[in-house]
Amino acid sequence: MPLRTDKNVCPTRLSNTLSTTPLSTPAQPQRIIARLVLPVLGTILATAALSAGAIAISGRQAWWAGWTTALVVSLFATGLSLAPLVLGVRAGPQTAAYGYLAGAVARVLATIFGVLAAVFVFRVSAFATLVLILPLYFAALIAECTALWKLMPRGGN
Repeated sequence: MPLRTDKNVCPTRLSNTLSTTPLSTPAQPQRIIARLVLPVLGTILATAALSAGAIAISGRQAWWAGWTTALVVSLFATGLSLAPLVLGVRAGPQTAAYGYLAGAVARVLATIFGVLAAVFVFRVSAFATLVLILPLYFAALIAECTALWKLMPRGGN
């Protein structure tokens, strides 16, 4: 059987193309989790591990509280930002932009209020928390944008 173009995909070969082609229709939840949520969470955890290594090498024991706070706030903010994004991507490419904007607002607000609560309520070092949350915030942002870009359809097929 000759290979067909993307426009004429054989139904028996459809399952083979799902993992390599970008979204053009509403996506399955398993695919979104595998290609959007897991890379973002993995990037946050890898960045947190690098930060922990830097703290361990520097020997600043007081920064561990800031690291823990930054990690918890970052995971919470990322969870809040991924919820509307996943819903938007599941609805289709046009709705994904609205989901991304809603997620970005949720991430910013959760990060700001989470850091403020940690500093004023739990008396965590403000400087250490802010220094350690910035790489986590930008790592999540870059990973989210990259994963979303890979899911979106390309023009000129």
